[in-house]
Amino acid sequence: MHKHAYLIIAHHNIEQLKLLLLAIDNNRTDIYIIFDKKSKLDCNSKKKYLIKDLKYSRVWFIDSIKIYWGDYSLIDAEIKLFEKAYLEGKGKYSYYHLISGDNLPLTNQTDILKFFDEHPNMLFLSYGRITNRKLLERRIKYWHISPRLIGKYGNKVSPINLLFRLIDNLFVMGQRFLGINKIKRFNLKVDYASEWLTLNKEFVWQMLKNKDWIEKVFKHSIACDELFIPILINKLGFNNFVYNSSRQDNNPNSFQGSLDYINWWDGSPYIWQDRDIKKIEHIKSLGYLFSRKFDLNNTPKLKEWFIENIIY
Repeated sequence: MHKHAYLIIAHHNIEQLKLLLLAIDNNRTDIYIIFDKKSKLDCNSKKKYLIKDLKYSRVWFIDSIKIYWGDYSLIDAEIKLFEKAYLEGKGKYSYYHLISGDNLPLTNQTDILKFFDEHPNMLFLSYGRITNRKLLERRIKYWHISPRLIGKYGNKVSPINLLFRLIDNLFVMGQRFLGINKIKRFNLKVDYASEWLTLNKEFVWQMLKNKDWIEKVFKHSIACDELFIPILINKLGFNNFVYNSSRQDNNPNSFQGSLDYINWWDGSPYIWQDRDIKKIEHIKSLGYLFSRKFDLNNTPKLKEWFIENIIY
């Protein structure tokens, strides 16, 4: 039977991460984890705690790096996970599932593996509706100052962040004057989708062959963790392998092709609460296999439901 690799980026909530590993523990799944170095989770005691009750899956821990919002460090972490999994698995994993430590499966591994067995060689990602193409393309069209200096858009920022945003805007104006355009230079067809997704082995192999190109194009971009996989799909001609390319419109009726349900319309994203168990069961009935965002430490009823219905 075909094997699967789970690639996990984690930065907190070690107890929930352990429950996630127990839920995906299976003789057909291996697990690869990278910690955000800022989280201080990368220590032997926590690693032993995470894996001590697993019965089937092999687990690899990738050397942690500091990961920042909108920064190339997130793409770097993802590439490190894909590369490690591809090399350790010798290219034999049928699917690679990229999830965060805040993700949880909505059903057991038997059902998840059965679904993917029935849908071989596909790409599962949630495309976003493009409402402002110029703003989207600005992320990649020019070289930018590091997002860790600019700060996260939509959040409160410090005077230092505002200063670097001003500098970045002046830097972009200079590039416009000089006619710099990375989209034209690298012949990019820009699109975007949720960074959490499932990729097939052929695409992962091609992606790793283009690792240097990815760094060259995306190293000094803004929030391009949502752009680099869709752009690469266009570059490599894998569009026909996409399971569902319908656009997510930030409302409950939009289908999310990653099969990873994320509620952006009630939060950034919304964190499931104890009162939401019936909603979670409903989205499970719609065919979703994963969801984000959970915080089981603060939702005891939801934690109990997860343990009873997914792990056991």
